[in-house]
Amino acid sequence: MKTQARSLRGQAVGIHKLDLSSGTARITVSGPVSVDANGQVNADLTIKLQDPKAVAAILATAIPEQKSQIEQGFAGLALLGNEPSMPLKVVKGKVSLGFIPLGKIKPLD
Repeated sequence: MKTQARSLRGQAVGIHKLDLSSGTARITVSGPVSVDANGQVNADLTIKLQDPKAVAAILATAIPEQKSQIEQGFAGLALLGNEPSMPLKVVKGKVSLGFIPLGKIKPLD
């Protein structure tokens, strides 16, 4: 028996604590995420980094076409110390880290 995939529209979830780590690099994410009736993602997350330079190196390797932007952005974050914390907001698919716009997420099904 085959079941049909459920739409993400109208769904919401609260992330208590999501840890992603590799070596000394660690990203911790927490906060609510939802998808509205039109498929637009909304989120009010807190991002905590441990060893921003190591996180930047991993991201630059994973996304080589964005290496320059990643290195520039994380160089600024490194000025905030070895464990900075900042808000990551998504409003109707528009993503920003603090006051820095990061791009847009396409509507989900």
